[in-house]
Amino acid sequence: MIHLILAYRPFLDPAPVDRYWLWLLPPLILVIALVYRTIKSDTLEGLPRKAGYLAFQISIFMVLAATALWLLLLFV
Repeated sequence: MIHLILAYRPFLDPAPVDRYWLWLLPPLILVIALVYRTIKSDTLEGLPRKAGYLAFQISIFMVLAATALWLLLLFV
């Protein structure tokens, strides 16, 4: 018997993004920074600069955390 699935089941059949998942991080970081800055700011003046700086901070801390975890795994 042939089973024909006509619906996309994201949790059972996830998209094969294992080769390029790192390319999905910069847009995610930018969107998170933009939404956070939009919610926390009283005015929208300077929003792109503030969101860009926050995205830069998030990126740096992610690199530092990944480096710390890599060193922890390397020496422990």
